[in-house]
Amino acid sequence: MQFELTEELVDQIMFAIEDQNGEYLVDTQEGFVATLDELGDVLNEDTEGRYCDLPDWNSANGFQLMDRFAAHMRNLETREALRQALSSGKGVFRKFKDALKSHPEIEEHWFVFKDREMRRYILNWYNGLREEWGLEAIGGEPEDSESLLYDDFGIRPYNAASDYFEIEALNRELCGEFDSALPGEQGAAAADLWRHIAGYGGADALLTLTAYNAAEEFAGYISAVPSPADAVSTAAITGFVVKRAYRGLGIGKELMGKCLEALRERNIRWVFLVNPFTPKTLTHFLLRCGFEKKNFAFVLDLIKDKTKSEKNNN
Repeated sequence: MQFELTEELVDQIMFAIEDQNGEYLVDTQEGFVATLDELGDVLNEDTEGRYCDLPDWNSANGFQLMDRFAAHMRNLETREALRQALSSGKGVFRKFKDALKSHPEIEEHWFVFKDREMRRYILNWYNGLREEWGLEAIGGEPEDSESLLYDDFGIRPYNAASDYFEIEALNRELCGEFDSALPGEQGAAAADLWRHIAGYGGADALLTLTAYNAAEEFAGYISAVPSPADAVSTAAITGFVVKRAYRGLGIGKELMGKCLEALRERNIRWVFLVNPFTPKTLTHFLLRCGFEKKNFAFVLDLIKDKTKSEKNNN
């Protein structure tokens, strides 16, 4: 009854276990999945032991898979939309799919997540069979599913032709967030101040990096300028924004990491970030990146940070 779990067979098993209307078996001699209707009269005493049941998979397994995916979402807006779909009762699977279609930037990640998790499930089932056969388990541990949420995004240098209007639109979007989050003129004041911060340095920026997904959709940017203008070893991060739909996917972490690496290569030592409207989530993020809170600003010593990293590696 022993058989090899090939990639083709895994694909067939994945399709079969999701088909709640069909009944399937694995032909261990031929190495493929067949329906009971296809096998028909072939199933008899002479073929006993040749056919193997598929791993159990039902609607509860499917729901748990969707629930785990929702739990991976660090973007609060997206996670809440998926959670509402999952708690809606009747028609939960359809509502979950509709919620994904309303957030197309996440839908592709769901397909990747689902594929990886189901392959993990089938491999565990197969290794259970191998244990019964007295054989060692095969296959390494699949990649952590959370990391799959970042894989389709790339960081690249600023290109004025393609990025200028995207960044302008994103800054207007952020100003709108400030305007709606604070009452009256407070929101307008916050938006106006952000426009000045983001515009500081202008064309004299040391570098600007942008993030795009696999479909070439703009996702965010980070920008740093010498501060003051004639500074040799000090820079200020003036723009650091990820589009609302893409927050919580690790894009900000990648942008910041690439930016600090590039500044270090330019012999910059001190990096400042001054933003009077820094939310708690950004504060925690900056502290994890090595910044220290200094009165009104966040400051990072890149030489100290590099020395610390080298010590940790040794």
